[in-house]
Amino acid sequence: MVPWKRTRGWRMAFVDYLRLIRVQQWYKNGVIFLPLFFIGQFFSLHLLSSVFVGFASLCFISSVNYVINDIKDRDKDRLHPEKKHRALASKKVSSISAMLFAGVLFLLGMAFAYALGLFFFLAVLFLFFSSLFYTFFLKQILFADIITIAVNFVIRIVSGALILKIIISPWIVVCPFFLALFLAVGKRDADARTMKAKATTYNPVLKHYTPEITHALMIISGTALLLSYALYSFTRTHLMLATVPFAVYALFKYFYLVRTNSVIARHPELMYRDRLMMVSLIIWALLVFFIFYVIMNQMSLLQWAVHA
Repeated sequence: MVPWKRTRGWRMAFVDYLRLIRVQQWYKNGVIFLPLFFIGQFFSLHLLSSVFVGFASLCFISSVNYVINDIKDRDKDRLHPEKKHRALASKKVSSISAMLFAGVLFLLGMAFAYALGLFFFLAVLFLFFSSLFYTFFLKQILFADIITIAVNFVIRIVSGALILKIIISPWIVVCPFFLALFLAVGKRDADARTMKAKATTYNPVLKHYTPEITHALMIISGTALLLSYALYSFTRTHLMLATVPFAVYALFKYFYLVRTNSVIARHPELMYRDRLMMVSLIIWALLVFFIFYVIMNQMSLLQWAVHA
């Protein structure tokens, strides 16, 4: 029985540390692959491996910021119906152990970043300090909080271009910015609805995010996102216009989930629970892949044959 208990203890501790660094949030760093995808080189193993190292770097640095944030807010998190179960708030991991673990992740993340070049290293360093500034200051400033989240999202995308040493289309920056802004506002709305009277105790800035304000902000950011994506689709290739209806549906459905106080609004990583949302996103992704890697490749080969 003793070895079994010891093994179970190690497993539980391992799970606690995974929760501490929020592995479930690493998907946000996946946007680093967008520049590689949109230049049509996603199946280049050399480039893909380099971007994957960059992805690991961003994940480690993001986790460091999560740990710092949770250490700072551990007392407030105990008041939150969901965040009270976090590793630090529930005292399953001590602050000292968390900081030591974060220190190891920081060194690994920055080492990976440096190996990919000076500019990527500086981008990751900027992301770290931007997130740090958000944790201690900007999170308490109305509108600056959600704009910082959106800017950090864009930095992740730009860092992918820095690894590849390419100049990406401005649309690949603008569209994710408004998408991140749309999601951030939705989360503020969901947090305020979930906490209700305790919202201002947990985070004073939430008192300013009234339903009227968040509704208006989601309309503005959602409209900007749709216009940006439609214009990008039109200017890139008319074939991309076929993806617009599915993008519109996904956006509308997420707006509905926010307004109905769905758990997905607070945890976008749970989006897989909404089948229709996932169907629309999968069809959208397959169409984009087919356009960029099948149709446009064939068109390029045809043009080459004509000029040969």
